[in-house]
Amino acid sequence: MYKKAFLALSLFFVSMLIVATLDTFWLHGAKMQRPAQAPLVIPPEDQLKQRDPSHPLLDMYALAAQSPQAALSQLARWQQDNPDLKPIETVYVLWTARRAASDDDERAALDKQLSELAQKNQLHWLQAWVAQARTKVALRTGDLEAARTAIVEGATIAQKHHVGFLLTELYNTAGVVFNATNELVKAQQYFLKGIKQVEAWPDDRLHALLHNNLGLLYVHLEQWQSALKYLSEAETLYGRYAGATPEYMSMILLNQSFAHNRAGQVSQSREKFEQALSYLDEDTGGFYRIVALKNEARLLNLEKDLDGATQKATRCINMTSAEHYPMQHGICWLELGFAHYAGGKIDAAQSATQSAVAVFSQLNHTRWLLKSRLFLAQVLESHGQAAAALALLKEVRVEEKAMIMNELVALDTALEVQQIAQERDLLSAQSRLSNLELLLDKQRFRLLVLWLILAFTGAGWLALRARAVSKDNRRLYDLSFVDPLTKAANRRLYQQEMTKPKRLRTDALYRLVVIDLDHFKQINDSYGHDKGDGVLAEAATRLQKFVADDELFVRWGGEEFLMVAKERDDFQAFSQNMVNALRDAPFKLGDTTLRVTASFGVSHAMNVQQLGTSDAAFKCADQCLYQAKSNGRDQVVMPEATH
Repeated sequence: MYKKAFLALSLFFVSMLIVATLDTFWLHGAKMQRPAQAPLVIPPEDQLKQRDPSHPLLDMYALAAQSPQAALSQLARWQQDNPDLKPIETVYVLWTARRAASDDDERAALDKQLSELAQKNQLHWLQAWVAQARTKVALRTGDLEAARTAIVEGATIAQKHHVGFLLTELYNTAGVVFNATNELVKAQQYFLKGIKQVEAWPDDRLHALLHNNLGLLYVHLEQWQSALKYLSEAETLYGRYAGATPEYMSMILLNQSFAHNRAGQVSQSREKFEQALSYLDEDTGGFYRIVALKNEARLLNLEKDLDGATQKATRCINMTSAEHYPMQHGICWLELGFAHYAGGKIDAAQSATQSAVAVFSQLNHTRWLLKSRLFLAQVLESHGQAAAALALLKEVRVEEKAMIMNELVALDTALEVQQIAQERDLLSAQSRLSNLELLLDKQRFRLLVLWLILAFTGAGWLALRARAVSKDNRRLYDLSFVDPLTKAANRRLYQQEMTKPKRLRTDALYRLVVIDLDHFKQINDSYGHDKGDGVLAEAATRLQKFVADDELFVRWGGEEFLMVAKERDDFQAFSQNMVNALRDAPFKLGDTTLRVTASFGVSHAMNVQQLGTSDAAFKCADQCLYQAKSNGRDQVVMPEATH
């Protein structure tokens, strides 16, 4: 098949090139005209050097980062001797004062002057710079809507006016903003644009930042290997940067520790955390100390050092507030809730978690709000407030379903990456074409030969590229629709089957069976996450033996599974067989033997269209599962038994 495609493409390109070459030889056609490109804006440092290659403002600006007062003194004296300034000199005066500023209010006033200067002198690059500065302030204060508005404005101005030297950092900041607002596809698009832009404007610092932020994006998508790959590359790239600061290197290492933490890799998480601490000292700024405390609380929770986790989370809370570093404030409240809950302090856990929910609600941060509310439901259940827990759990599931639908768009990322690669290759081809056009008048015959060679090479490349893309698409399918631990389907496949059924039959009736392993948290706490993972995998293996080709078995989350099973004559007996399959034979995991049971909740029978357009089946199955738990677990409850 590929050989035929290669031959067809080769013939097509050869034919087109022969026609174009004959036209060049015999008809003297007009040469290709390339569209005029707007000139790129010169970076501000180069603009200032055009005034004076050793302009004193350059040294003052650099000095402001190390010795603010000395820089301000030199700046005042220089301004007295130079009252008439060019716009670029005024920019550097304000930038130096801004870098030396000690508080946000002073910097905000200087940003306002910069904005007025940009408008007055039509300095579009400065308008984009000010928009990015506003974005960073809004991110720091948790105003995500303002950050989103400002960064879109800045990126639009920079793209329109060809401010190439700013685009990389704008794309990186835009990716951070859209990651924070849970618009993961847009975040990934901007990070990839930034990496592409680095090719035109090399910058080790921004290259490292982009890889670091892409790694965090994959952490949120729970793709640990991809996350650690990008975060490790960020560490390498930032290590090459001559102006690297210990504070930011610590952030990269703390992010690696976080990724290992979320993957349940305790020793690796501890190793990276200790490595990060080695870059911090007594003079480290408050923000970096807060982030370190937050990560240490997470790590101590993972290591089951609950007193230590409580102490670190409390210190973090005391150093932050809903106004100052609100994101860190909310996460530290949640980590405190985790520690109290694991220690059996249910009242304290409920109070801490409710505080976290309040912070994330104020920030309107969907991802963290869902996580904190889901944990709050767990706390309420342990507190004996089962009805409130169930009501909250249902609300969270509805919102989680909506968030998952938005994240499904991330499956198209492969195509977007391919489009970016094609755009890059197109630019490369245009560059080669430019060189060939210069030789057109002198070497017509050699031009024809060269184009024929390029045509065959290009056709071969396209064939190889098609095969590689096909393999990548298959691998992405497996990563996107199969749970790697249990080999069961994941939620994305379930959502796809509800909208465009391929395995499920549209002419059959199905029941939803919600399956929840009993006392699974005790297994994790007593035997460790490795044994817990083994229990999940073995339970899935046993249950999948009951799944037919036109049915669906899904890992829904944590210790919960979902089966879309066809209606049958004795569904009660079919479900009871699954209960027995888990209970009757002990789980042998290395040198450990465990007795594992599960509770099953079953919905009424519906067709696929009804399942996809209504949540009635989920509500019914959840109610039956709750009844099974209330009845003592290790059983199945049918909907007919609840009426």
